Amino acid sequence: MSTHPHKAKPRLVPKASKDDEGLVQYYTLADTAAKLKMSRQTLYTHILAGRIKIRKFGRYSVISESEVQRFSKQLRPINVAGKQRMVYAHPTGPGGTNVYP
Repeated sequence: MSTHPHKAKPRLVPKASKDDEGLVQYYTLADTAAKLKMSRQTLYTHILAGRIKIRKFGRYSVISESEVQRFSKQLRPINVAGKQRMVYAHPTGPGGTNVYP
């Protein structure tokens, strides 16, 4: 599996068993971390904090494309040791404002 975020391909997994009308795109946790430009450990931290929702399919944990898009809107880029990384910026900015710089 490629670790480059632009090459991460979503997995196609059937919707919940009660809805067989189509397929929803899901990413593995490793693919999601690569796409969001963060380590898997950082992704796990966000999952445990409830900032990003996962779905279980048997032993597999996956994240839907819509959830990745929603969460990515709350990330801001920073440069660390010459590499761009994404950090979580709480939707409520400093002083309780709704906009984060």
